[in-house]
Amino acid sequence: MATVVSNSRGQYELQVVKKTAANEALLDKEISNRTLQDRIIYHLNKLGVDVSFIENDEKINGKYSTKNAKQTAEGLYQLV
Repeated sequence: MATVVSNSRGQYELQVVKKTAANEALLDKEISNRTLQDRIIYHLNKLGVDVSFIENDEKINGKYSTKNAKQTAEGLYQLV
């Protein structure tokens, strides 16, 4: 199956991997986190908030990487 993974430069790469439940779950999670992060950035921009702190963060395993999107959303929700 085709999947996307983040490389060390914060870019996404298309890879072909064996179709397993685990690989499908990883792909679904990555898509979900990316969508959540995009929504966070959209709503912050809409409110006039500077989002450079998210965009300039380390792309892989950074505080605001897609890996931590749910934690970011929860933290921002608590802040609001």
